[in-house]
Amino acid sequence: MRKLVLAIFCGLMLASCGGGQTEHGHGEHDGHQHGEHDQSTGDAELDALRKTVDQLHDEVMANSGKLMKFKKQALAKADSLEGDAAGNLQTLANELETAHDGMMQWMRTYGEGIRAEQPKEQLKAFLSNKKEEMEQIKAQTEAALQKAEESLQD
Repeated sequence: MRKLVLAIFCGLMLASCGGGQTEHGHGEHDGHQHGEHDQSTGDAELDALRKTVDQLHDEVMANSGKLMKFKKQALAKADSLEGDAAGNLQTLANELETAHDGMMQWMRTYGEGIRAEQPKEQLKAFLSNKKEEMEQIKAQTEAALQKAEESLQD
């Protein structure tokens, strides 16, 4: 019975989200879609926090492709070098991948948590925590991208 209810719920969510595409040009992200959590809770403070978290997510997500592009470039360049230079580029590739993986993990846990039935205070605490995590991921992503831009310019 629980599986049936879950299947119906998922079907309704997909139908209400219009196929998973958002105004940002990206669809589902490892377990969540913007449409799942765009609904008002009736609590202005909670809704504002949710909007802030979503905006942070969108800012960082916009750089996801750059992370992987630079990782590929760093690994290719490292293959043509030896010694410390190759090691530094390998380290850079690892940092880029860590930033990307952090975003993917954040999205999985965000999607699970935002769908969970929970009192408003618990949801507020969850969103505050996710905001802090996303701010850290944003800083990590920006640092990795800056390092990549400096290291990979020819």
